[in-house]
Amino acid sequence: MNIPTIITIFRIALIPAIIYSIFRSGWEMTLLIFLIASILDIVDGFLARKLKQVTHLGAALDGLGDKLMISSMVISFVIVKGIPLFWIILILFRDIVVGLAVITMKSFVRNKKKVTFMAKKSGKLVTFLQIVTLVSIIIDSDYTLYLLYATFFVSIWCVSEYKTAWQKKVSIKDIKI
Repeated sequence: MNIPTIITIFRIALIPAIIYSIFRSGWEMTLLIFLIASILDIVDGFLARKLKQVTHLGAALDGLGDKLMISSMVISFVIVKGIPLFWIILILFRDIVVGLAVITMKSFVRNKKKVTFMAKKSGKLVTFLQIVTLVSIIIDSDYTLYLLYATFFVSIWCVSEYKTAWQKKVSIKDIKI
């Protein structure tokens, strides 16, 4: 196991501390732990590319870590801050749609055809906007609503990009029913 993957695992291990702090420790501690985890997200990806240590495991754990951290935080905010469920759907839209698409593609594409799901720049932008939106929620910013809508609209663009990329890789002949 390489250093970037170890950093990713540590970042995932911070998620329970973030959730605990949302419910028990106060917003300053939540913000601190969340910012550390977010910086580690940048560091693990940078090191993986710089050290040429990009692995399937590391990429999978990185994506999983992002989704676990963001979704567990927004669900916690629904409970603790009373944030409307609709806002949570806006934040998680891309993750839900892309996740379902990946499951569907892996289920119905013939085994002989290898379909990979590489991150797009629009996906990284959505993750960045999700993080900024979560910080905005933590600090009770006046810009939270604008960030929620920006995240949602960039998510639509991201889903469109993924759809186009997948259509280029998989033809109707590759689908098994």
